[in-house]
Amino acid sequence: MANIKSNEKRARQNKKRYLRNKMWKDAVKKLRKQIIKYVLSGNVKKEELKKMLRSYQSLVDKTYTKNVFKKNKVARLKSRIYHFIEKHGIDLKQVA
Repeated sequence: MANIKSNEKRARQNKKRYLRNKMWKDAVKKLRKQIIKYVLSGNVKKEELKKMLRSYQSLVDKTYTKNVFKKNKVARLKSRIYHFIEKHGIDLKQVA
């Protein structure tokens, strides 16, 4: 345990930031899993997928503005989900 006041404050700040960042990361992971599960189910409605992708993209972009993820990670996450959807035969030009 820290003995110096500034170290105690730094520990409190780190804990607070860790929990805040974890919340954002968990939300992104949960939504990504929902999209993957929805695509793998087979009965994909274009409008529903469009809405899910829009919210995923918005959430991932927010993590960048909140300094949770770096710019390249955000781009990679968005790219991977779109490649996954295309790989499973869903035409994104009609969706987006």
